[in-house]
Amino acid sequence: MIVKWLDCKLPIGARSSVKVERRVFAVAIDFFICGVLSALPATLIFQYISGEKIFLTDMYFVEASGYGLPLAIFFCCLSIIVGFLYYVIIPWKIFLGQTIGKKIMRLHIVTWSDGQPSFLAYVQRQCICLFFVEGSATAISMYVKQLVTLVSRFYVDRIFSIFWFVLTCASILSVIGTKRALALHDYLVKTKVE
Repeated sequence: MIVKWLDCKLPIGARSSVKVERRVFAVAIDFFICGVLSALPATLIFQYISGEKIFLTDMYFVEASGYGLPLAIFFCCLSIIVGFLYYVIIPWKIFLGQTIGKKIMRLHIVTWSDGQPSFLAYVQRQCICLFFVEGSATAISMYVKQLVTLVSRFYVDRIFSIFWFVLTCASILSVIGTKRALALHDYLVKTKVE
């Protein structure tokens, strides 16, 4: 209902002409590649420190293994920084409007007026919206949940997962259910995928 109302109020250029399947494949590719890349630095450091040959994605394991809360928090932050580099710096400076998944699928993030988004727009779209609002759409959200839990000492995984699942589903429905085919983050930051 809200999205349909927004659809009527938007400028003509606020429309994506991309087939949903290509966008879904790009998201899946990015989820996998960034998931591996974001875990890699923490994994290598942990393997060096502990001598254990594991692929580290659960930072609770670091603290539970006796290596302390500060190291677990550091690893979460390191993984989030890698995600920032992947989702913001790559499309802003390296592939201009493209993450690796979008490059493979020949898609671009552009503004509603077909311009290149600013650094701030990428931060808002890729980090604030995808990491913290539509968290189910990125592997980085796992580290955000773990960081909040480790710092607050209150287990937020289930709460955040439900919240992010609902918002991610709403965003997907917005892409497939409206004429403009824009995700929630596209509405919020005035971007589209072409």
